[in-house]
Amino acid sequence: LPPGTTEATLLAGCSKSTRQRIRAASAAGVRVRVDPSGAALDEFATFLVATAERRGFDLRPEAGYLAWWRRLLASGQARLFVADLDGRLLGATLVYLQGGTFATAFSGDRLSDRRTIPGVMHLLRWTIIREALAGGARAVALGGVDTPGHRVIPTGPGDAGWGLYQHKAGFGARWVWQTPARRILLRPRAGLAAGLRAGRDAVRRWGPGLD
Repeated sequence: LPPGTTEATLLAGCSKSTRQRIRAASAAGVRVRVDPSGAALDEFATFLVATAERRGFDLRPEAGYLAWWRRLLASGQARLFVADLDGRLLGATLVYLQGGTFATAFSGDRLSDRRTIPGVMHLLRWTIIREALAGGARAVALGGVDTPGHRVIPTGPGDAGWGLYQHKAGFGARWVWQTPARRILLRPRAGLAAGLRAGRDAVRRWGPGLD
């Protein structure tokens, strides 16, 4: 967000389809707001788990994530932006406020609503960009689009992350090479025990003899 940037110049820098989707979601009555207390975090976490399963990575919000997010919100170091329609949560994005940047940490939506209510995430991201500009932020990080084992810029529909890349590029974003997110296990034995418990629960739920 260089000096002199305005909402008008930012919107003009978006692709035509991005602007159309922003307007479509707004016209449909989708409302984007900040959830200061994190009241929607638990439901948001279910969106993230579904997204993680689709994209092939592990995410267990109950394993400390939810408590950590609430602490960040309470300290003012993060904001939870939620999109809803008539009180029904459609999507949300958790943004970390760090170094003058609004940095996307986690983002997810209700997959079943994408066709019937298009543009939810477009309106959500556009609202975040506007808030960042109004707050004097120097930059907005929209988050990664790569996947494990595929840390390159997607170049076509057959590439992993192509759709997400197109979505974010539609806001005028540019690719920035960064070190990928890493998980540090402070208590590896606790993690192993949790994994074993989950395995036992699955066996009890589905029974033995599964291929």
